Amino acid sequence: MSKHIDKMTNAELKKFCKEENIDVDSKNVSKPTKPEYIAAIKLSYATPTEPVETDPVEEIEESDEDFLNNGFEEKSKPVKAVEVKETRAEKRKKQRNEMFALKRVIITSNDDSQTKVNNMVNYVTWGNRLLGHQTDRVIFGKPWHVRVGALNNLKDNILYKSIQDDEGNSVKTQTMPKYNIVYLDSLTKEEIELIAKRQTIRNSALDSLI
Repeated sequence: MSKHIDKMTNAELKKFCKEENIDVDSKNVSKPTKPEYIAAIKLSYATPTEPVETDPVEEIEESDEDFLNNGFEEKSKPVKAVEVKETRAEKRKKQRNEMFALKRVIITSNDDSQTKVNNMVNYVTWGNRLLGHQTDRVIFGKPWHVRVGALNNLKDNILYKSIQDDEGNSVKTQTMPKYNIVYLDSLTKEEIELIAKRQTIRNSALDSLI
């Protein structure tokens, strides 16, 4: 950042949070306050706490009488496992790294009842209490980069289709995934550079019309 976050305006904080995919917990979802923006940014970049190491439990020394009476069996205290709990910030960072990862895919729909689903802009909503409400814009039937969280949401969608037998005497209900997801290889460096050049040319053409 070019400025310290405390000196940034609400508009600058809002833009920064949007670019860094930082979710802001706010009483007023449409208009967070400056302290709420700053608290969200600090929480997102907080350093996870280090787990506390514990010393192993030492064995109990037994008396000579116990040693003889128990047939030379060695006794020791049971070692109790110490559970290290993750902080909310650690859980959020872990989920964020996993669910925000981009995958290049082609998605198609098996729902015949929907008209012109493929090759059109569709919106996938997903999220939880840690990551907040997320929305991904996807064009079905076209190679597209989609976050893992949105893909998981699409995988959970089930379609129920009624299928009539050849003689038309009975109708059965068949279940199937609502969406087909085909994973593609990531773009090469040359492909990325070509897309960037096309985008630059497109932007220049639009600027000339203004």
